[in-house]
Amino acid sequence: MLTVHTFYTPSHKLLFDRYLYPSAIKNGFDVRGYAHNDQLCDMAKFAQHGWRSTQLKKVEYYLNIFTRHIDQQVVVCSDADVQIIKPCSTELIKFLKNDDISFQENLDGRICSGFFVARCNDKVIDFFQKVVTSLANEIAKSSKGGGEQYEIWKLIESGNHDASVGKLPKNEIWNPRCKYTDVNELRVPSSIMVHHANWNAGLESKIDQLNYVQRVLNEM
Repeated sequence: MLTVHTFYTPSHKLLFDRYLYPSAIKNGFDVRGYAHNDQLCDMAKFAQHGWRSTQLKKVEYYLNIFTRHIDQQVVVCSDADVQIIKPCSTELIKFLKNDDISFQENLDGRICSGFFVARCNDKVIDFFQKVVTSLANEIAKSSKGGGEQYEIWKLIESGNHDASVGKLPKNEIWNPRCKYTDVNELRVPSSIMVHHANWNAGLESKIDQLNYVQRVLNEM
């Protein structure tokens, strides 16, 4: 049984309780949620004051997971604004192939750090330690701005790591990968296994997208 690990703050507890936790349990995953009770980003919106510090805490949490389970298992790391659509533990392990980490795919072939599968090994630990160091340096410059995903992009592009990094299939592990003004503009693939409600800002827009995807799938 694969374990899904997620880090969330009070602003996102509702997403964990209503969407990620029940959908993951229903579809055969073990779920370990870590509630970080200090709301560092008061607005709970991307790139606002405290966003980077929250993401740093999240990556430090993941590092602890990788270290505690070193060489023992494959784990799933997920943001709280995710819902599991169908049983897919076997598929996620297959999608990982021989890589150390396999991330959800974002726009233009870049990775999305909100959902990924990883081996708990030294290469993954070193990879994310470098992300922590890089993000901490960015926080020293400004509390506002993009979080760990931007540092992961830079690390991958630099090649300054030993981890083998892959991408999960985008129509199975799905996120919009585009800007939109109305959720009805989104086209949900019938092959979807996991849905990450991003490309928006704020809790209500995430709930709107999560509910929309549920409605669309119920009508398929």
